[in-house]
Amino acid sequence: MPIWMTFRDVYFENTGKIIFRDMDMSRISLLSIDLSKVEFEKVRWWNYKGAFMTIDALALLVGTNLKFAKSYIKAVQVQQKNTRFFLKRELEAWDIALENVLQELRSLRDWYMKKRRYEEAAKFYIAEVEVRRLAGPEAEKRHVDWPPKGRLDRLKERAGSWLEKRLLWLYRATCLYGESLARPVAWLLAIWLLFGLIYALSGLVAAPGLATALQLLAEGLVFSGSVIVLMLLLRAAPVVAAWGYIAWAEGALSLLIYAVLLPTIMRRIWRLVKA
Repeated sequence: MPIWMTFRDVYFENTGKIIFRDMDMSRISLLSIDLSKVEFEKVRWWNYKGAFMTIDALALLVGTNLKFAKSYIKAVQVQQKNTRFFLKRELEAWDIALENVLQELRSLRDWYMKKRRYEEAAKFYIAEVEVRRLAGPEAEKRHVDWPPKGRLDRLKERAGSWLEKRLLWLYRATCLYGESLARPVAWLLAIWLLFGLIYALSGLVAAPGLATALQLLAEGLVFSGSVIVLMLLLRAAPVVAAWGYIAWAEGALSLLIYAVLLPTIMRRIWRLVKA
């Protein structure tokens, strides 16, 4: 099979429809295609860390993100120079711009949503946000601003882009863009164990001889659990005064995880009802 197959110049008449059946879709471009005339049956997409990527997304990221290009090329075990040159050439030849790739992924997500295949749709949503996060600065230089931006405006733009990508990274790390229940639960468990240990160590430092290390660890875990479950207003009484101050940090981290966990749960419930 060729490394690249595109349907960009294919026009489907009103009575026509194309069916992809039992195919590997990781090398097929569907950029700017009307997917209302397309059916997918038992197809296989490229699953990249929980996201269904297309060949267009791959070309965009390899062409604009050197770190991503190196990791991809290492994974497929091909020569870096030839592969990156080919994908960058296709990026320029086919006008694979960031907004076009995002639209392609949205169209695929919407297609699966209409079919009520929500798990596959979620993977294209993850891919859409992941491409937005990973796309390098070259992907954002398509439009000419007039009048030209000054140095301060360019600095603000870069700072905004940097902040957006870091927030997306945090969103991904905590809940995979709202698509993973396991991640926030794992974070809450990690916070509970970490702060339980911190409470025990701070107790040994603040009041040596008050209790044994195991007793303080047990008390610290109980106190940490009360902060996570009941938050700061209803937490258990601290064994050591310093615990009350540390609890504010634990409460803030727990609140952040709850902020992404609750919408994720609501999204899963909605899908169960709709299914």
